[in-house]
Amino acid sequence: MRVVSLVPSWTETLIDGGIRPVGRTRYCIHPMDQVKNIEIVGGTKTLDFAKLKSLKPDLLILDKEENPAGFGQLGIPYVVSHIRQPEDVLGSLRALQKVFPESQFSDQIKVWERLNLKKPKEFSGDFSGEWDQLPGVIEWIEKPEGKIDSIYYVIWKNPWMIVSSDTYIGGVLSRLGYAKYLKKYSYQYPEIQLEDLDCENSLFLFSSEPYPFLKEKESLKGLGLKSAIVDGESFSWFGLRSQKFLNKNIK
Repeated sequence: MRVVSLVPSWTETLIDGGIRPVGRTRYCIHPMDQVKNIEIVGGTKTLDFAKLKSLKPDLLILDKEENPAGFGQLGIPYVVSHIRQPEDVLGSLRALQKVFPESQFSDQIKVWERLNLKKPKEFSGDFSGEWDQLPGVIEWIEKPEGKIDSIYYVIWKNPWMIVSSDTYIGGVLSRLGYAKYLKKYSYQYPEIQLEDLDCENSLFLFSSEPYPFLKEKESLKGLGLKSAIVDGESFSWFGLRSQKFLNKNIK
C-alpha cells in the first residue's frame, strides 16, 4: 500500500510500526534518518497537488486537528484521526493496526493500554526544589521559589497564545500531575495579554514549537517571568514521541 502521511506524529509512529510512507509533509521530520528520503508534498495545511498525485497514493493519513477538512475530498481513500487527549491515541492506533495488518504496533498499543489505566498524578504542591524535576524542560529562564497558582503553556508570540486545558498538550500536562494549575478556555488556543495575568504567582512554559522560543532566550529573560523553555515535540506529538515521554515520566 502506498501511503502518504500528512501528520508528523503519525509519520513517526507509522515508521516505528514498520510502515514506510511514500510521501510526507515538510514538518514530518522524525525519524530524521528515515524521512529524509521520503517525498515532501507540502505542509499539514497546504499541498502540492501535482506532487501528491505523482506518488499515486492508495491512502492518506490525516488528523482532524492538523489538516483541513478539504483534504479528505481529494478522491483518495483516507484515514482520519481526532486526537484531543492522550487517551484518544489508543483507539486510533488500533484502527491503524486494522488498516495495516502487517504492522508492528503491538508494543506501542501495550504501552498506551498501561498508560490509560494509570490515574493522572497530582503534583504535591510543595514547590521547594520539585521544579527541578519538571519533565520536558530544555532550559530554565527563572525557577519558581514560592507559591504557584497557574501554569500557562505558551505556543506563540505577537500575539501571545497559550493552550487550554482541553487540548492534547493540556492532557499531557494533566497526566504529569499539573491539572489543577491549568485553565480551560472557550477557545483551545486563546490569545492573552501578559498584563492581565497574575504573573507573580504563575509559571510560564514557552514551547520550542511551533514558535521558536529557543532562539529568543534573552528576550524571555527580560520579561521577568518565572518560566522555562520546554520541548514542544514531547508535549504535542501525540504518537510515539509523547508516548515515550509519558511512559518515562509517569511512574
